[in-house]
Amino acid sequence: MRGRKPLPADVVRLRGNPGCRPIRSPPRPTILSELPPPPPFLTDEAITCWQTTGAELIRVGVLSSLDLAVLGAYADSYGRWVQILRLMKDVAPSDPRWRVFSRTARQAKHDFVRFAQELGATPVSRSRVSVSPGGGGSKFGHLIASREP
Repeated sequence: MRGRKPLPADVVRLRGNPGCRPIRSPPRPTILSELPPPPPFLTDEAITCWQTTGAELIRVGVLSSLDLAVLGAYADSYGRWVQILRLMKDVAPSDPRWRVFSRTARQAKHDFVRFAQELGATPVSRSRVSVSPGGGGSKFGHLIASREP
């Protein structure tokens, strides 16, 4: 896809729609209430990442069943990154394997950050994630509900 990423539908509605183009609302998947067990292919470090990150995403209310594959890839890339860094501790920078380890660690870290952006786990991507309470109601219901008696 070329050009800028499209703005979320909520942002377009707030800013106005001067082009009068139809606003597509993204589908709202069901949010998970508890974290499923980690996939069997994850390493110990990746399982720890799965549990801590998954629990936080559930607490915030943004993890759905559609996100589990991305969470698995995120945890796997984190596990690979940690494993490679441990291997690099035992290798001197003059060793020919250092360059291969360094390149692999850099790629694993790049993948880790990219998946973190998809999950909304970076500061910039968190500003793009919206959490809807799931209930219906009027479009001004949140204004009325926030008023104190």
